[in-house]
Amino acid sequence: MVAYFALLSFVPLTFLALALLGLAHRADASDFLVKELSHAFPGTSLGSILKLVHEVQDNAATLGIIGGVALLWSSLSLFSALESAFNIVYGLPNRSFLRGKALAATLMIATITLLFVSLLAGSLAGAASTVTSGRLRRDNPVSRGPDPGTAARGWRRADCAAAASPRGRHDWR
Repeated sequence: MVAYFALLSFVPLTFLALALLGLAHRADASDFLVKELSHAFPGTSLGSILKLVHEVQDNAATLGIIGGVALLWSSLSLFSALESAFNIVYGLPNRSFLRGKALAATLMIATITLLFVSLLAGSLAGAASTVTSGRLRRDNPVSRGPDPGTAARGWRRADCAAAASPRGRHDWR
């Protein structure tokens, strides 16, 4: 049951992705999506692909509502199936229907919140890294690389890193 509901949740997720794509912009013949669809379906004419894409974009709100409701149902069912599977493994009785669905809804909301926060943290960390990367490379002698004369003197990479270290030479054994 767990695998069934996990796979079943991909269909409404696809509906939501199509709805977001439809709300984002109008596609034309030079659009990346249309080009990829024409490569995926080589026997189909460009006009019929454009017609299909425009129909999806025209019905984006309906697809979004259907996808959201179906995703809510399938994710609640997925978390309920997970709870039932763990109850079988540990020999525990199942909760009542309402308490089980309330727990599944709480887990779903917590999972969505955690995914959003981790996406936001990753984006902020990437932006901070981009902003500070030039300053770090300029100020850090290790990130600038070894002195061009080190190869002529026969230094190894460990010797270069040890020379750049603030504490001096290290034993690398």
